Amino acid sequence: GQELSSPCACRGSLRFVHLGCLRQFCEAHVESDILQEVVWRCPTCRVQYTSSIFVALASHALELCEASYGTASLEYAVALVNLGNAYGSVGPGNAESQKQLLESAMAIVEHQSNGIPFEYFPMLQKMFQGLAHALHILGADSEVQIDMLLHCQRISEEAYGQTDPQSMVMLGDIYVRIGMLQYGRDLYLQALDIYVALYGPDYPQVVFLLMKIGVAHGKLGDFMQKRTILEEALRRALHVFGSEHTEVGLALANLGSASMDVGRRADAVCFWWRAYCILKGEEDRDAVTVGELLDEARDCEKAALGTWLLHSALCEKPMKAGLGGQLLRAALAG
Repeated sequence: GQELSSPCACRGSLRFVHLGCLRQFCEAHVESDILQEVVWRCPTCRVQYTSSIFVALASHALELCEASYGTASLEYAVALVNLGNAYGSVGPGNAESQKQLLESAMAIVEHQSNGIPFEYFPMLQKMFQGLAHALHILGADSEVQIDMLLHCQRISEEAYGQTDPQSMVMLGDIYVRIGMLQYGRDLYLQALDIYVALYGPDYPQVVFLLMKIGVAHGKLGDFMQKRTILEEALRRALHVFGSEHTEVGLALANLGSASMDVGRRADAVCFWWRAYCILKGEEDRDAVTVGELLDEARDCEKAALGTWLLHSALCEKPMKAGLGGQLLRAALAG
């Protein structure tokens, strides 16, 4: 039979599903769903599917739209946007494919002689957001990316009379990258307020934003506030996603970094180990000593550095079994 996967944040009997069943659901709904959300977001928990499922469903939707509407239609443009952003979700190595697919969608949009109907405006926003992301990965100037996202903001304000929070988050990312940390953090905070007002505090994007806000506070040197915010992010992640979800692992890894910043090494190692077990799906592994991990941590500036350190150490430099207890004892002794 087909392999079961866990593509979203659903739990219990809804957690696992066959790809074939998702494809059938996509086929049944893609033509009635103008934005084709069925290819990228679970209709039950509203969380974006994992990258591999997103790519598979978006590829299938593109084939369906080509057969039903042709390659010059707005429906086909929507499918191109979804597939482009699906590739973008996989990782940096797919940025060129993402850019090409989104540029193909833009060409279709530009050839619409009667203008773009209101209901397709969210597709335009996702197109420009995806292009901004791809251009960043490909090394484009920050000003080009900012222009793309400001255009998204204008579309949102024209269509809905309010600022688009996702574009605001992406602008915040750019400003943080170029060193305008306080401005970037403030954009995150504004976007957080919008998401909470629109969808409530348990919306998945709230968890992601809390992690960004916490990391931004750390870059600004406010390590205690960083830890406080990341603790809240972990609480929300556990509530929204469940204890074994990838986002919980990332929250734990970031909280490990925050604990190291304030000198709580035992906490940091504990958080990193829990993150590793979630992200790698394993209970225990061989590893180097905690001292080596901590020495590397002091020089590492990566986000979620605990995950990165543990992955490197556990996969590349095995020593002894029973890591969990060793790490905690060594950290407390150190």
